[in-house]
Amino acid sequence: MGHFNPLRGYHNSIAAGKRMGGGCPTIVYRDGLPWIAIGSSGGSRLISPVFQTLLNIVLFRMPLDAAFAAPRLHSEAGRKI
Repeated sequence: MGHFNPLRGYHNSIAAGKRMGGGCPTIVYRDGLPWIAIGSSGGSRLISPVFQTLLNIVLFRMPLDAAFAAPRLHSEAGRKI
């Protein structure tokens, strides 16, 4: 609930049946053409798996199945809500 606004009238206000956007849609281009399209669900944690999966594919040259199956780490230590 950290990304919702409890007050009415804002784009991210809490409302019955309302869905928040997100998914962290990311497109990676190679030689000017789309190469990888990736996204995730997970609220405030969604950036970590997308970034770490992209690192596995691009930097560590892992095959897609291995990159997606690899363990990931997320921490929000010290975050004030």
